[in-house]
Amino acid sequence: MASSPSGNCLTLLKKIFSDSELEKKAGRSGHSAEAEHRLIPASVLLMPKRKTFTEVIADMPNIGEDSDFERLQESDDVNVFN
Repeated sequence: MASSPSGNCLTLLKKIFSDSELEKKAGRSGHSAEAEHRLIPASVLLMPKRKTFTEVIADMPNIGEDSDFERLQESDDVNVFN
């Protein structure tokens, strides 16, 4: 008999949470333990995917000229490393 994906999720939850922990979590949220079993994987699966750093940078609009962001070096700056 093949196991269902939801059965695998419930087995994983059983390994992560003890029955008493799950019952406490269910009680705080006003759900039965069985409902909490169903809600935890659903909440994880429905989370928006986090963007990678590369995706965030790629999504930034190309605004301004490079010269707008150049550092202006003043000639009388003191070299703090000497």
